[in-house]
Amino acid sequence: MTPGHVFPIVVNLGDVLKRGGHTEAGVDIVELAGVAHTAVICELVNLDGTIVRLPEIMECASIKGIKVTTKMHKPHRFFEPQ
Repeated sequence: MTPGHVFPIVVNLGDVLKRGGHTEAGVDIVELAGVAHTAVICELVNLDGTIVRLPEIMECASIKGIKVTTKMHKPHRFFEPQ
């Protein structure tokens, strides 16, 4: 399967606190890690074109030794003063 589209997208001002989308979460995660101000995000699909669900992702990650994160439940812990 090849990508149907690949193009840049822009993060909304305010990051994940303003709009809790995967675009903003991706950029916030790499910025928290101190490695970049950009991120690459994608949708994972099965060979039949259906979206890969979290249990499948977790199983594959476990086999390959890859860490997985989901959207932050409480992003204010990272972005608001304590």
